[in-house]
Amino acid sequence: MIFPRFISREVEQFFRSVLADVLSTREKSGIVRNDFLQLLIQIKAKGQLPPTQQDKLSYENTNKLSTGENTNYGDEDILAHATTFFLDGYETSALTLSFILLELALNIDIQEKLRTEIDEVLDEDQGELSYDAINRMKYLGMVVSETLRLHPPGLFLARVCTKTCEIGESPGPVLKVEQGTVVTIPINSLHMDPQYFPDPERFDPERFSDDNIQQKLRFVYLPFGEGPRQCLGM
Repeated sequence: MIFPRFISREVEQFFRSVLADVLSTREKSGIVRNDFLQLLIQIKAKGQLPPTQQDKLSYENTNKLSTGENTNYGDEDILAHATTFFLDGYETSALTLSFILLELALNIDIQEKLRTEIDEVLDEDQGELSYDAINRMKYLGMVVSETLRLHPPGLFLARVCTKTCEIGESPGPVLKVEQGTVVTIPINSLHMDPQYFPDPERFDPERFSDDNIQQKLRFVYLPFGEGPRQCLGM
């Protein structure tokens, strides 16, 4: 059986070299950082990670906590995950920025409103574009959120059911989901459902204003997933 390569050998060698240097530096100097690479290093060394308090709180109502399982991790596994982290963050960010520019080009009134907000914030900060300044651009956040609704980076999520359960209650329909079943969550279908987002094909950042965002149902807006298994960048 032939398995196609997703990245070139040159790219693979680049990541392999960078990772080897980082692992060597951390091991020799004893550097411990609060990042995902450090978690992978811990798994490699100990074969498992203990459950965190956040995990326990996230799952206390669903009784689906599953931690402490032994895992055989090596440098190849760390390389695979590290490469995935980079590629997932690069392509999705590039596509999202492209769609933001497209929607602003198609909706001049929204573009002008956003431009006004950006100019006002920059004037307050003497033209300095800082992290704090970006956080004060509320309408910019609304534009980004609405873009992610119309053009989510991924069209679906796939999760494995860890415990047999039933969805629904009698006398209505009841669906039994067996342990090990792969459950697919259609993100695009949820984002385009008029029950949750009226006139779903219209680009409307006001859906995510402070007044309207409170009305959104949880687990309906899922551009980055939800819960402890959401996107690593969140």
